[in-house]
Amino acid sequence: SEVLWYAYAELEESRGEIQPAKKIYESLLGNGVSVTALAHIQFIRFLRRTEGIEAARKYFLDTRKSPNCTYHVYVAYAMMAFCLDKDPKVAHNVFEAGLKRFMHEPGYILEYADFLCRLNDDRNIRALFERALSSLPPEESVEVWKRFTQFEQTYGDLTSMLRVEQRRKEALSRSDEEGSSTLDTSLHDVVSRYSFMDLWPCSSKDLDHLARQETLVYHLRGLEVNCVSLKFGEVLK
Repeated sequence: SEVLWYAYAELEESRGEIQPAKKIYESLLGNGVSVTALAHIQFIRFLRRTEGIEAARKYFLDTRKSPNCTYHVYVAYAMMAFCLDKDPKVAHNVFEAGLKRFMHEPGYILEYADFLCRLNDDRNIRALFERALSSLPPEESVEVWKRFTQFEQTYGDLTSMLRVEQRRKEALSRSDEEGSSTLDTSLHDVVSRYSFMDLWPCSSKDLDHLARQETLVYHLRGLEVNCVSLKFGEVLK
């Protein structure tokens, strides 16, 4: 199990045995195609702790060429550069480089957006959402639209807020993956717009009603799809 390798390396590191700990990581990473993105991330963190910024940077640059390098590696290194090395420029460059490979990954887009929020860079946050949504298919853009909507609800003016909400509805209404969320009622929109964290502008009873309404719409939509499939099957017969 991978966790045993980490526990063993941690034991050696806690004793001050840095080279033996490093050899454990290198043995884990020597497994070729079975190496995970998590293993790369943990080794980068180990190098940053024990050998410094340059060693971690060099390994990250090499890891980018690996077929096992997922977007998680880019996020981990970028946030390490930002939070530990206090270098937002390097972090931004890493996120931008990763965008060329992982524009199709909603999870990466959301992490990049969170980073830009920390920089108070609202212009580039909006630009990022627009770039991502222009390339993601509707069925994979649900969470990105949700975050874009939340961003405008929190920081945008009323015009931009309503515009993004409408665009989201139109885009996701073409996707079967969104289910009931594409059919939000005006009341549900208002509740979402004026909530904050776990604070809601209505009672728990009202929230339960909205949840039941969404569930009902979802099931009705499923029945409609099944009926269409059955009718299509009968036509083929």
